[in-house]
Amino acid sequence: MHARKQTHTYTHTCIHTNKHTHAHRITKVLGMDCEMVGVGRHGADSILARVSLVNQYGQCIYDKFVKPTERVTDYRTNVSGVRPCHLEKGSDFKQVQREVYDLIKDKILVGHAIEHDLKVLFLDHPRKMIRDTSRFKPFRAVTGGG
Repeated sequence: MHARKQTHTYTHTCIHTNKHTHAHRITKVLGMDCEMVGVGRHGADSILARVSLVNQYGQCIYDKFVKPTERVTDYRTNVSGVRPCHLEKGSDFKQVQREVYDLIKDKILVGHAIEHDLKVLFLDHPRKMIRDTSRFKPFRAVTGGG
């Protein structure tokens, strides 16, 4: 048996669907995931590389790569899927931060270990408006606590 190499195609645009679906509707509940790249010695520190937001129907409402503010020393491509070509055409960090803030304001935010995503965005969100899947007991039981 041979291990298959996993390949992915990463884009920075959302999937467009029929106008009559909920594809781009911003709902009260949003899911967020950020990809990070390593900076500094051995890539030990993290900076934002990509932000993706989906609505409660799982439809992408926001997906952008971010131009690095520091020299990237580890793209973490095997985990993040991020390559240098993605970040070369990325958006300005402050612009992305402002757009994400505007989208998540007053929304219930769902994510896995979401405090890391908020930290790398330099954003705060009310604790009562966060649903962190890494702290959800049924998921923790399935994953062995992590």
